Amino acid sequence: MYTEAMINTPLLVGLMFVSSFASAASAWDKISGQSAGVKQKIFVVVRTQTEWNTLWTKHTAGKAEARPAVDFSKEMVVAVFLGERNQGGTKVEVKVMPDPLEPQSRMVVFYREVPPSSKSFNMQMVCQPFVMVKVPRRAKVDFEEDVAMSIPERPTAPQSIFSPDEKMRIMKSMDKLQSMADAQILFN
Repeated sequence: MYTEAMINTPLLVGLMFVSSFASAASAWDKISGQSAGVKQKIFVVVRTQTEWNTLWTKHTAGKAEARPAVDFSKEMVVAVFLGERNQGGTKVEVKVMPDPLEPQSRMVVFYREVPPSSKSFNMQMVCQPFVMVKVPRRAKVDFEEDVAMSIPERPTAPQSIFSPDEKMRIMKSMDKLQSMADAQILFN
């Protein structure tokens, strides 16, 4: 015989599973990978459910994949698609930061293409690296490539256009002008 507790237990467990799945689906922060339906390099800011539906359909290339939940009243999605690459293992890293001058209205998305390690085995295959990040709503979003900068340790000084003799003649002329200025001969 089944008791009421025995009948309700599977129902309760099922409801807990479904509710935890729903909350996990809405708690996502970042989706990244190697395969996207988007074949060209683009940067996207998604502010509405309609835009999200369109982007997700392009991204999944029409496959029936569950679209993660986004609360567009408070959040938006920023996405970087690098387009097609001929080597598997290429990734996209992003760093999303509020603009220091306008932190409440503007954010900057720094992105970087990370090639596969030369020490690891990587397939020679076409891939489409991408990343999508759920972020707080902002009015303005800028995308900037995060590139390494190099500053020479000892920059070379520009070479003079004057010969050593010309430099000496110029210095003597300047000294003569300075002594004339000191004696106020030039201004009388």
